[in-house]
Amino acid sequence: LGQIFGMAKKDQEIFKGTYDEQGRKQGYGKLYYKNKVKQYKGQFKDGLADGVGKSFYENGVMQYEGNWCKGKKNEYGICYRKNGTRIYKGFIVNDKQQGQGTSYCDVGVKRYKGEFSNGVQSGYGIEYDQDSKVAYEGCVENGDRCGEGNLFFWQKLN
Repeated sequence: LGQIFGMAKKDQEIFKGTYDEQGRKQGYGKLYYKNKVKQYKGQFKDGLADGVGKSFYENGVMQYEGNWCKGKKNEYGICYRKNGTRIYKGFIVNDKQQGQGTSYCDVGVKRYKGEFSNGVQSGYGIEYDQDSKVAYEGCVENGDRCGEGNLFFWQKLN
């Protein structure tokens, strides 16, 4: 039979793209929420997001853009909040921040740049204050400052 291109509604899910003989999503496609707002746009393999793609919140704002593997965020990507500001930019393994990355506060200002492990800040990193100035540089373990590091205090001179 080969591949079938089409649109299908399955459990309130709308998909436009290609299916294989087993009815799994394959290749490039678009998945929509039941309110017809785009949920995912990108590559599929064996029915799951796999390759380059973008996911969206139900309000239509992008949630993630980057690489996927077996339905999970993987490799390099950028995560966003529902208001469109960045949360994280960097490497991800199985939906968790892993390796080098940058996290951002609620208004999109850089908060931390450095190493992550299993979704938390761990290793060498730089923390920033609300004015984007370096506040701490050094070792971080499970999100807490540890070991050797430097604290920075900034004051305005008149």
